[in-house]
Amino acid sequence: AISYAALAGFSIPTQRALVMVVVVMGMILLRRAVTRWSGYLTALTLLLLYDPFALLSAGFWLSFAAVGWILYTLPKREDHKLRIKWVTLIQLQGVLLIGLMPILLYLFRQGSLIAPVANLIAVPWVSMTVVPATLLGVLLELLSLPGGELLIQTGAWLMEWLLPLLDGLAALRFSHFGFHQPTLWVTLVALAGTLYLLSPHAGKRRWLGVLALIPLYFTPPQRPPEGEAWVNVLDVGQGLSVVMESHDKVLLYDTGGRFSSTFNAGSAVVVPFLHARGWRQVDLLVVGHGD
Repeated sequence: AISYAALAGFSIPTQRALVMVVVVMGMILLRRAVTRWSGYLTALTLLLLYDPFALLSAGFWLSFAAVGWILYTLPKREDHKLRIKWVTLIQLQGVLLIGLMPILLYLFRQGSLIAPVANLIAVPWVSMTVVPATLLGVLLELLSLPGGELLIQTGAWLMEWLLPLLDGLAALRFSHFGFHQPTLWVTLVALAGTLYLLSPHAGKRRWLGVLALIPLYFTPPQRPPEGEAWVNVLDVGQGLSVVMESHDKVLLYDTGGRFSSTFNAGSAVVVPFLHARGWRQVDLLVVGHGD
């Protein structure tokens, strides 16, 4: 597990998984009973002691939130034996879609509707074919044994089979959607509603959780009052871009330059800011200079 985490660069999700493995294995070796939540919270605490700045990473929140939702909704062991495994997998993907959506909208101002389908295809395929072939190939290469290069090429070939399917899913019109920046209190209310909506004990009152989601999805973005304007200055590298918002219109002065064939400040800085503010079109664009 440590070697695998090192190969993955010790990213936040990898650190979480490694710490949880250490916690669970430590409990087994010490012959101590451990509940799902005690292991989860111990891993959370140890990770923050190791890297307090992980709190500033979106990966930290998404990673622990995903595992938390799975633990929260996972059926009891005796109930789990009665269920077909693929039914449980589909249900967990639905849980992650609903549970992570408020966090995704708050952090990235966009959500994905096709993610459960992509995960159901990609996760087993990568886990059972691509990763074993690649890791075994790397091991053989390190030991200077024959077959390593062939296995690595096989892993790449298996991944090439998957990418067109994922690209096709991402290209669907309904695969993802943009969203304006929700306020923190609206996001917290939505998370509380989601907690109740996904509760295994909610029963017939589950619809109360849906009510708490209404402000998140239907509260319009904030706008200046009539007669006022908000001005934001954006750093676009060489120069600046100015966004002036009134109650119902937006003016944009300069968009930033194109620095290469694959990067320009307009799509990287200006457009995400406009989307976060809830604007889908500009009423007036002023270009200040030829760049």
